[in-house]
Order: sequence, then structure tokens, then C-alpha cells
Amino acid sequence: MVAGAQDFVWFHEYAHLLLGHLVVGSCPEVENEADLFASTIIAELSRWNGFFSVGMVVMLMILVLMETQKGTPVTRTHPIAGIRLLTALSPFEESERLVLRELVDAVQSALGPVLRQLGYGSFVILL
Repeated sequence: MVAGAQDFVWFHEYAHLLLGHLVVGSCPEVENEADLFASTIIAELSRWNGFFSVGMVVMLMILVLMETQKGTPVTRTHPIAGIRLLTALSPFEESERLVLRELVDAVQSALGPVLRQLGYGSFVILL
């Protein structure tokens, strides 16, 4: 699972090099393009080993959680994390997206009460 998260980040950064983003600079559209590139590769790898997609989804859910907490600034150079998660799921087949959405729902259900008990706000990802 960790490999999936690491590979998503690596492919995302590699996309910036391949797609000429270093000349353009960072903005939500460029970051979305890099996310789509990375998630397309992860979708292919997941057909061989599903843990790649699980790692990617969990990593993006952590970003959503971080953004929903007070005091966490939302950057203007990247799309909000919920949009990034939706973009990352788009290259997957519908049946694969359904399984990954179930993962998102399960993690939200499990973490919600724990976060409230710790004094954090809950987070909701609508897919």
C-alpha cells in the first residue's frame, strides 16, 4: 500500500518533467494534469496488484483530512484534495472505482468518530 502512495507521488512529479510543466509553473490545471498522468499509470499497475490504487486513495484521503482541519491553508497552486481524488479515480474502470469508493466510505466511517473524539472536525468526501 505504501508503494502505491509513493509511486503516485513519483509519477506525479515525473509527469511535470514529461509534460513541460517546469517551464509553465504550478497552478491547479497543471497539477490536475500531473495527477491524471500518475493515476493512469497507477490504474494500470493496479490491474496487476490492487494495493497500488489503495495506497494512492489513502494518500489523497489524508490530504482531504489535512485540508478540512482548522489552520491548514489551502494552496492556490494545487486543486483542493477532493477534486484531486476524483481526478485520480477517473482512469479506473467503473467496477474498480466502485471498490475504491467503498474504501473511501469505510475509511470515513472508521475515522469519523475517532477524529471527533480527538477534537478534530470530521471530513466528508462525496464521490
